[in-house]
Amino acid sequence: MRFGLCNVTGYKIFPGRGRTYVKADGKGYHLLNKRAEHLFWLKTNPRSVRWTVLCRRMLKKGVNEEVRRKKTKKTVRVQRAVEGNTLESILSRKNQSAAFRKEQRDQATKKSNALRTATKNENKAKRESVRATIAKNIPSKNTKGASNKPLGGKGVRR
Repeated sequence: MRFGLCNVTGYKIFPGRGRTYVKADGKGYHLLNKRAEHLFWLKTNPRSVRWTVLCRRMLKKGVNEEVRRKKTKKTVRVQRAVEGNTLESILSRKNQSAAFRKEQRDQATKKSNALRTATKNENKAKRESVRATIAKNIPSKNTKGASNKPLGGKGVRR
């Protein structure tokens, strides 16, 4: 038995039932009954009419749970080399113990602290030498005849 589907409702149209409306451009519309025909002429969207098949599909009504559930693919973890690191180096770091990593971290901090103190000492020595040369070149302020009064006018300019 051959049957079609209603363009509005989505229900099956059995032989001898319904009407077919053909537009001037040649496109045909199969309508099940007067109710569907009325909605067609009103140009109502079938998705907004609650009892139509399209609306029920949109709202996921009447679908079996078995059909709805799909098997999800299990994710497979793949390790790849990252920029600047090879896969072997990443795996070797992964296999290191926590104590070994802590020891390496302590060594690195000691090294950086030693470098920092060395640069501080160098900078301090440079500052001291610069201060000494400046002190030699500038005559002392406590010379005979010099007054302790500040230079300038009566006060601050406003």
